Amino acid sequence: MLSNNHTLESVNSEVLKFIRLFQSNPFRYLYESDIQCELFSRLREAIPGALTVVGEGRPHNEYSISVVNTEYLSRIDIACLDVEKSAHHAPRNHKGFDMHLYDIPVYTGIEIKYRKLGDRFGLDSCLSDLKKLQDLNIPHPVVLGFIQSESDVEAFFSNLPESIECAKTSLDAPITTINIVSPKCRWDVIVKP
Repeated sequence: MLSNNHTLESVNSEVLKFIRLFQSNPFRYLYESDIQCELFSRLREAIPGALTVVGEGRPHNEYSISVVNTEYLSRIDIACLDVEKSAHHAPRNHKGFDMHLYDIPVYTGIEIKYRKLGDRFGLDSCLSDLKKLQDLNIPHPVVLGFIQSESDVEAFFSNLPESIECAKTSLDAPITTINIVSPKCRWDVIVKP
């Protein structure tokens, strides 16, 4: 049965499985899009249901929309739509089409960053993604930062503001708002008020 709780449980479960897969062979993923594609596919399989959204006959009176989408709303890497709010989402017509299908409230938004070989960005890019999700009022934002080479970990975490705390965590710990994964470790990032 579709529910927001089921969505959260599936996101946690599939992300944890993916972290283990990534750590076993980080060079299986050459680009961020490879990570996005595989995680999207896993989430679509774990949350196979569809939402019924009422239309205004432009072109249909009813639509069956997947809960899990990519590049949704303001180009969220992976967006899990709000199962409870979708039924009450008001139709919106633009240029003769039912455009409300493209702005259904998102319950869990996932942004992915991937520091592959040769990249120079650090944790600040993950903090920017968190701000993006917060500005969109996503109830459950998740930022996943992957580091392909263990030799890039120190540079990735350099120059942290005092308001940021990074703690190594168990591979099996539930995912948090910002999760960083290297071939050998996993960190939770906490933004202090």
